[in-house]
Amino acid sequence: MLMEILMDKSVLVNASRKIKKNRPALPVEQICQVFHTIDLLEIGFLSKQCCKDAAGSCMMCDYGFTRSTHTNDMYIKEMRKILSEFKNGFNRLLLCTNGSFMDEYQIPEDLFCLILSEVNNHDIPEIEIETHYSNVTKKKLQLIRQLLKGKKVIIELGLETINPVYQEYIIMKHIDLTEFDKTISMIKNFGFEVEVNIMLGIPFLSEKNQLKDTLETIKWVLDRNCRAIVFPMNIKPFTLLSHMYEANHYTQISHWLVILLLDSIPAEYLNHITLAWYENREEKYEHTEKRTVFPLSCLSCHDLLMIFYTEFIQAESAGKKKN
Repeated sequence: MLMEILMDKSVLVNASRKIKKNRPALPVEQICQVFHTIDLLEIGFLSKQCCKDAAGSCMMCDYGFTRSTHTNDMYIKEMRKILSEFKNGFNRLLLCTNGSFMDEYQIPEDLFCLILSEVNNHDIPEIEIETHYSNVTKKKLQLIRQLLKGKKVIIELGLETINPVYQEYIIMKHIDLTEFDKTISMIKNFGFEVEVNIMLGIPFLSEKNQLKDTLETIKWVLDRNCRAIVFPMNIKPFTLLSHMYEANHYTQISHWLVILLLDSIPAEYLNHITLAWYENREEKYEHTEKRTVFPLSCLSCHDLLMIFYTEFIQAESAGKKKN
């Protein structure tokens, strides 16, 4: 019965769209979202709504939506203000939006060029751009190469899993793995690096199969000389995953599953793997008590695990990461 429901994508898609109808809009006055950790500064240019989100895709994802956009001048002014506030606190700048940064619908080409030109005026050695693989084009990559001179460029792509059934009927992100692979090659041909986001904790799978799927996806990513970013599953409000959790159809993963995953990876590969959203950040909605549900750990272990994650990310060698 479960597989029959899963194979009829419309059931989950329609449920996801219905659940998100109750989601509050992002504050109208908010122009950008900012996140800062260790040596990374993330600037999210809030604009409209992710097309995948509006279609009911990505059961676990919530970038939020805004009912208004801002002028190019307002975005650039806000960006300059943020860069000034964090002037000496980072070496990497991540450019994103509440969706896909290379999506013309959310970030039109004129704004895209203005943002990159502004970035080029600052002494920031590494620039990351987060986008859906389907929005990556030769034209956009040429603009990046033209406007970001002398900087290391990294394109961050969401993949989650290489399993086509999980991808299409559970995550519902609609990724063609062959085209995704071609996109990686195209980006690398421009001399840019690629980071790929991978999910740990896919619904409807046992812990054993959750671990197995993530390890297989990591191997696929590393085989293509990309960096793997592991996202332990967060249960965000106003998502289909959150509804499943509240109805006891999904159990939050354990932080120890993350540790088991990392310990299952040979030491020599650990320098090519990092972690994100391991409880180091949360996007909160105003006027609601709904909160993100993070991976589970007991009170005795929680703080030690948070320290471990930070030390793992900061460790300079694979040996130190393994230790």
